[in-house]
Amino acid sequence: MPAAEFVEFVVIEIVRGQSVGLGRQRFRVAPRINEYITRNVDGVSQAFRVLAIIHPFEPVAAAGDLYIERLGTDVELRNILAGN
Repeated sequence: MPAAEFVEFVVIEIVRGQSVGLGRQRFRVAPRINEYITRNVDGVSQAFRVLAIIHPFEPVAAAGDLYIERLGTDVELRNILAGN
């Protein structure tokens, strides 16, 4: 079975109007705008919404910049989506 391919983004969280770099993150599938992603932050799974993806024209190591906003914990998001 062939090795799984990944796409890598530079992840940037928007916090109170400021950009906070979170480093590079690899994904099996490239996230799209308004999709949700989760990330472990200090041992707690946090949920984020994808705000924007900026792809460079020039060839670079990462697929682009992925801008996200934190919504709360993974569990909180799942409860909201379930109507709880």
